[in-house]
Amino acid sequence: MGDSPTPESGARSQRDGTVIRLASKARGYLAQYKTEKSRADGLKTDVDKLQGEVQQLRESTSAKKVEELTGELRGLKHRAVFDRLAKEQGVREGAANDLYQLSGWKADGDVVDETAMKQAIEAQKTARAPPATAERRRRRRPRRRSRARPTARAAA
Repeated sequence: MGDSPTPESGARSQRDGTVIRLASKARGYLAQYKTEKSRADGLKTDVDKLQGEVQQLRESTSAKKVEELTGELRGLKHRAVFDRLAKEQGVREGAANDLYQLSGWKADGDVVDETAMKQAIEAQKTARAPPATAERRRRRRPRRRSRARPTARAAA
């Protein structure tokens, strides 16, 4: 009777087969995990390299030049709008440059705030407006009439 399978030995062999199958799957998953982890580590190294290159490009001369030229273009754009608005408000062309400098206008954004710029122009016009014509006349000294001096030709 020793060789005949018993119900317990059948259940044990079935459990042993299940354990072996599960252990085999676990080894497969472990190998797959190691492969994917190695791949992920390689990708992380690549990302770190690319981030370093991006930082170098940001700090490079060409990036600084682009930033400088962008700021210069923004300033020119603001200045053109300032000149147009100043002309609309009756500022002489020669005075617009001084008015721009005195206003302290900064080209901070790409979009020009025309309302604020008009207010700045108006504020500078009123602060730097010449005195009224009547006031200027009162301040002037009366001109002296010059006496006619004899010239060398008249004396001769």
